[in-house]
Amino acid sequence: MPFSSHTASQTTIPDLPPPEHYTGMDDILIPMPTHPITIKSEWFPFAVVGTDVNDEIELATNVYVASDYFEQPTSTTTFADQWIQTHSNKEANMELLTRSEITGQNAIVKPIRHEKDNFTSAAYRFTLESHGVQYLTGQTILYHDYDDRYRQIFTLLPIKENQIVTIRAVRRLPYFKTHPAFTDQYEHFLASLRPEPATPQSTLAGSKPLTRRFYTAHISFEIPIPADADGDNQWLIENTAKRSDKWHLPEGELVVSYEIQSGYDFLPKHKNAKLKSLAQGMVDKMPDYIKSEAPNTPVPDMRYLEVPFGEFVLYGSSESDPYEASIELSTAYKKGKILEIIFSGTPALLKQYEPYLLGWVSQLKVMQ
Repeated sequence: MPFSSHTASQTTIPDLPPPEHYTGMDDILIPMPTHPITIKSEWFPFAVVGTDVNDEIELATNVYVASDYFEQPTSTTTFADQWIQTHSNKEANMELLTRSEITGQNAIVKPIRHEKDNFTSAAYRFTLESHGVQYLTGQTILYHDYDDRYRQIFTLLPIKENQIVTIRAVRRLPYFKTHPAFTDQYEHFLASLRPEPATPQSTLAGSKPLTRRFYTAHISFEIPIPADADGDNQWLIENTAKRSDKWHLPEGELVVSYEIQSGYDFLPKHKNAKLKSLAQGMVDKMPDYIKSEAPNTPVPDMRYLEVPFGEFVLYGSSESDPYEASIELSTAYKKGKILEIIFSGTPALLKQYEPYLLGWVSQLKVMQ
């Protein structure tokens, strides 16, 4: 296998054949590896910034797009039952309004069928109202007041027997009457859904003005973007988008985690200088720090890494001790956006596959 060297870091990057397929994550094209993988989970939390006719801002409205992998075949009906049962408690004071399969032209995705096990899963939707939303997520969501009444609209899309995409919109009840803009936005968002992975030809262009396309591993869709610098009438990634994959290698399993941080106000050049300095400082100083603080603790073997991909560079390090190993890489690839990738596995597995992993990372692409 031919190799090339990146002079600044002496990181050896193998020259791999072009990938046959990609998946997407926001505006990043992720190459499919040559080994079987399971996409365990995804999480895309959108904060809606909307205004009414008097320019009053709509707060505490969110759209969550996620996908989950189930060890056993799971239907959307079963998933809805589990969700409703788990969160039916006194604190939430939940009222189930509607629930039904989505059929015909509105189904978005075709039903998943498995005749041998008599298994069927179709697109599904249910709507409920509750006090607050903390009790329905397992985590605190900022700005969602427990005393307020919320309506939550769930759309469940079966991708495979073991994979379900969940789309969940959460709004305070008064906004349905006072802030009509979101309704049109949400209808366009649903109508723009495509149950297909990204390709090298995929673009961020929307089908109408003030929209852009957004990608996940299983679907893509269009979201609103602002008309001006004030940022009104848009969907922003709130905090961090996440994805977790498991690679099934002949010698064992490898976990790959992705994060995209959005919505900040920094220039890539300045942020990358900090990311590079942090990675180099960690490699240079961490072993001596561990020796001084815990002399009996095994000192990890650490190496500084730079991995170029297209016009961009990922900065980070590899770390290995007798028990575990990881490769952590990050880059600021657009104004206010950071991509982070972490590989985790046994020391032997990471050592064996590091050249392939670095070559694979170098095939990432940024969509425009």
